[in-house]
Amino acid sequence: AGFISTNLEDNGILESIIRPSGNYQNVKLCVDEAVEITLATDGQCAFGILKGIIEYTWNDNQVYVFIYLDWLEDLKKCDNLLGCPIYRLQHIYNNSWDRIHPISIVSKSPNIPFIHYCKAGCSSQQHDTTNREYIRNDFFFTTI
Repeated sequence: AGFISTNLEDNGILESIIRPSGNYQNVKLCVDEAVEITLATDGQCAFGILKGIIEYTWNDNQVYVFIYLDWLEDLKKCDNLLGCPIYRLQHIYNNSWDRIHPISIVSKSPNIPFIHYCKAGCSSQQHDTTNREYIRNDFFFTTI
């Protein structure tokens, strides 16, 4: 994928990307949002939480944009009540998954609603930070 323009803002970035098909795609990313990624290894979708955006000017004066991710691991189980998939946020010390990637790895603009999977340690004022589980809210786009 090629890049047309970059507009780095205080809390995010607006990108115009040319996909291999020749189609343009506008992507607005914000730090701490979930993004959908298509894995190069098997073409499957994966998710991560955007933790940083890096702009780098190479010696050819081209600006390259990279993202820093905390991956959401699919636990292959669902919430009993909602039936929504449960994911676990990558631990800060877990380096088994690469965290820095070119922005072109993002398959579409982030509209993926992940919510904290609250358990007994959570209160109405604060989430239990040791609980790294999240639910992908599949009902977010369902018309009722």
